[in-house]
This record gives sequence, structure tokens and C-alpha cells, in this order.
Amino acid sequence: MATWRIEISKNPKVFFMDLGIRNAILGDFKLIDDRFDKGALFENYIFRAFYENDKSVKYYRSKSGAEIDFIIDDKLPAYVKSKLSKPSVSRSFRNFIQKYNPGKGIILNSNIADSLLIDGCNVLFLRHYMVEKSAI
Repeated sequence: MATWRIEISKNPKVFFMDLGIRNAILGDFKLIDDRFDKGALFENYIFRAFYENDKSVKYYRSKSGAEIDFIIDDKLPAYVKSKLSKPSVSRSFRNFIQKYNPGKGIILNSNIADSLLIDGCNVLFLRHYMVEKSAI
């Protein structure tokens, strides 16, 4: 069992397998660039891509409130950001790296493909659509 699992929140996130139902509940069918919930839509899209590729998907939240959007197959931290201005890592993601020392992490976004080495962890910045085509 991964040591990070003791910090998982008791309140997991909820995702929809059908985003049309989600949009109907919210009554919002606007284009993605006009949506107030663009980040949540991207995060749900990424969840579905992992799930449909038979990946184990978990949510991480420490007792102090630090969050990582997904832990894939009990070893890969993944964070979803709708848009980045430059390759950067959130404090929560950095703290997870320092505490659990994963060899690799990913940040999925709409506009940057790059990588950074942070405390021995190769952090890959991938565009959202790459999650379906990659061997993550």
C-alpha cells in the first residue's frame, strides 16, 4: 500500500461519465471558452480518459488541505490546469513530490508541453488531449 493513502480525504470528488448530463444539471451548454467551470470540465475529461484506459484513479488531499487532482495507479501524481502561462508547479504538487518522492509527475493543461526536474522528479507538462495517446 502506498504511504500517501493514509492522507486521502474521506470526501472524494464526484465525476460524470456523461458530461452532457453534467451540463444539463447545470443548465450550461456554452462553448468551453465561455464557461465559468472550464477547469472542472477539463478535470472531468481527464478523469474519464484515465478511467477508460483502465487506470486506477484516486484523489489526494492531505489533512492540511494540500490537493493533487489524481494519483494514477498508486504512484503517479497528476494535476489538471486549464491554462498555464509558463511551466510551474503548485505548492501542493511540490510538497507531494518532496514528501513521497515519485520518479515522475504530470501536469495536464491546454497550452504547454515541457518538463521540469523538481527534487529528482521529472514533471511532464502535457496538453490535455495527450492523456489519451500517451502511455501514462
